[in-house]
Amino acid sequence: MGKSSIDYIFHNKDTRDITVNIEPWAEKFSVPSGATLSIAISYGRIGRLETEMGSGTFTMWLWSGCSAEVALDGEDRTPRSLAIPAPF
Repeated sequence: MGKSSIDYIFHNKDTRDITVNIEPWAEKFSVPSGATLSIAISYGRIGRLETEMGSGTFTMWLWSGCSAEVALDGEDRTPRSLAIPAPF
C-alpha cells in the first residue's frame, strides 16, 4: 500500500505569536502574527488528528505511523524528527 498525504494549514490571525506544538515528536514552531504554518502529513493508514488550544499555544497530536513536513510562509522548517513515523 502506498503513502497518501493531507495538508493541514494553520493561519495565525491573532495579534501575537502562537506556538504550534506537533506531537508525539514534541516539536515547537513559533508562528508570528499574520503568518501561515503548513503541515503535510504522510500516512499509509488514516488516523485521528487531535488538536487543543491554550493561551498562546495550539497543539496537534498526529496518529501512529504518519510523518510530517512543515513550512512557515512557504519556507521549509521540517526538523529531521518529523520524518520518523509516529510510534504505534
